[in-house]
Amino acid sequence: MAIVDIKKNHQRFETIFSNSGVGIFIVDKKRNIMECNETFCKIFGYEYDEIIGKSAQTIHLSEEKYLHFADIAFNKVRKNEALQLNYELRHKSGKGLWIRISGDSISGNDEVLWIVVDITKRVMAEKKLKQSRLKVKRLNLTLNHEIEEQLKLIRRQDEQLQYQSRLAQMGEILNMIAHQWRQPLSAISATASYLSTSCLMADKFDKTTLLEELGKIEQYSKHLSETIDEFRNFFKPAKIKEVTSLEELCNMAINIAKAILQNQKIKIYAKYSCNQTLLTYKN
Repeated sequence: MAIVDIKKNHQRFETIFSNSGVGIFIVDKKRNIMECNETFCKIFGYEYDEIIGKSAQTIHLSEEKYLHFADIAFNKVRKNEALQLNYELRHKSGKGLWIRISGDSISGNDEVLWIVVDITKRVMAEKKLKQSRLKVKRLNLTLNHEIEEQLKLIRRQDEQLQYQSRLAQMGEILNMIAHQWRQPLSAISATASYLSTSCLMADKFDKTTLLEELGKIEQYSKHLSETIDEFRNFFKPAKIKEVTSLEELCNMAINIAKAILQNQKIKIYAKYSCNQTLLTYKN
């Protein structure tokens, strides 16, 4: 009975070993491959007879990798330490294979049984995903940089437009001032000419007439000063609200543009039906 049971167990082991969906191979203490199943051969691309008896270095990428694996895996498994890790091994064609490998020591004969699963596709997919994430991150950084540069450009353009707008407004203001000043300046010039001519042609110049004409010049000069104050107060930002009316605000605006409108032969007729006051900025 004992012999029959041993044979049955041996057959069961052979069936599992041969038909397993994972690669299985056994190495001795010198790390020579003593046995392997069909799945192992398919994973690494070898025929059974090609690999049996060969050193496990055959499936490593280099001697350095082979020795490194001994330190991190083989020697630990021989000391009955549990082990499972992902490691890059070598296909017969020379290309790298990412393998999930776990091992267990076989007591009594210094052999180690290794179970391997090909996870190359998964590892490559993870690498591609990581690369894609890095690419997206770089694109985001580039995009953010481009957005910042575009915003800076827009701000500069906006500042230039504001500056040009201020220049245009200043030109309009100067044009209005020129029209407002034309009449009083002409009057001052005419009065000065009259006084000069009168002084030259008359033996005696009437003091009363002189004072009247000088008073006119003073009034014209005062008008010029008031015109400057009107423009300055109208265009500067007001900080204090004042009690005023719609009529007063409209008259201020009309008075500012009056000279230009008259020059263009435009007349404005204003009629107000609302006398209600309001608290606001006059300009």
